[in-house]
Amino acid sequence: MPDKPPIHLKNKLARVPYKWNDKRDQGADGAPSFIGNRKAHGEGLLTQLRSAEEKIEQSNFTELAEDYLAEKGFVLTFKINSELKPKLETFESISGGVELLNVKLMDQETDDPHMEATVFIAHGKLDYFISRLTGYVENDKNKDFIDPIAEIGLATIESLWTSQSALPEEGSPFWWEVWVRRGPTEDTRKANVNAVKAECAKLELKVNKNDLTLPEHTVLLIEAEKGDLAKAYGILNCVAELRYPPRAKLANSDHFELTSQDINGIVPPPSPEETAPSVCVLDTGVNRAHPLLEPLCAEEYCSSFDVDWGVADDVGHGTQMCGLAAHGDLRDIENGELEATHWIESVKLLKLEDPHKPENYGAATVACMGRIEAI
Repeated sequence: MPDKPPIHLKNKLARVPYKWNDKRDQGADGAPSFIGNRKAHGEGLLTQLRSAEEKIEQSNFTELAEDYLAEKGFVLTFKINSELKPKLETFESISGGVELLNVKLMDQETDDPHMEATVFIAHGKLDYFISRLTGYVENDKNKDFIDPIAEIGLATIESLWTSQSALPEEGSPFWWEVWVRRGPTEDTRKANVNAVKAECAKLELKVNKNDLTLPEHTVLLIEAEKGDLAKAYGILNCVAELRYPPRAKLANSDHFELTSQDINGIVPPPSPEETAPSVCVLDTGVNRAHPLLEPLCAEEYCSSFDVDWGVADDVGHGTQMCGLAAHGDLRDIENGELEATHWIESVKLLKLEDPHKPENYGAATVACMGRIEAI
């Protein structure tokens, strides 16, 4: 790898307060207000909160060894009346051991449109909500926070699922994109990831070897049957979201024929040491012996995500993309000479022998860029 990465970060990453990206005009005149008895409403929510706490205390989770889980705690789901202008940022206090994991709009086309906020609460930090609910019941405090809350309960695997597609059915293994919480520090990130992998080893679940590290999450791919994952508390305790992993889909393109009379020659760009840039194509590899590519794509500038794959193109898509990157649309060629402005590099990112097994493409992309940067 080069001594310096191609992108330089001058400042350290820092977590910012949560802000709900809701484009609706929540400040419009005539917005609905809370209807009902606040004392009864607050007492009902306190009962639900205590019930969730009791269920957690009765589980074997609290007996887990300290070195097994990074942060003891549990995950709650809040059903929220979205018409009452909820302040979702109040569902998070990192210093207070409360972390907002995800927010979803639910049943918007039905008679019960609402939001669901899924929140991690560290062990011993439930007072963050209890004190606010108590103030609400006794003195009508925290109305903007508590009024929109309709229900409180323990989170389920459905609460963590954030993809638009339907949650997988039970009965067969499925590859899950698992977004592991970073937590308050990089140490908790590492411990959370290790805890998830330890639980996977215990349950004999397959884990993709490539992790993707993002500022607030680490993304893993785990193969598990829905029922097994739903009961894997050592995993779900560390998770912010579950998603459907993307799978590579290659578009078919129209073909047309070029004759030897169409192309008289290719004028290559200046040497890489001078001013001409290089375009790197991450695809299915490249068959660089193609006469339109060979003058522009040197063998030493071709690599692969997995060295065992080789660099050749098995399906043709990567070669076509390299040709498009090199020359543009050749149907509009006017004279028989192509004057290239840049060089072509290739890293084989995709090998589609098993299209049903996804790859952690974020991690794979980072690795592929490392390959070509090293060259």
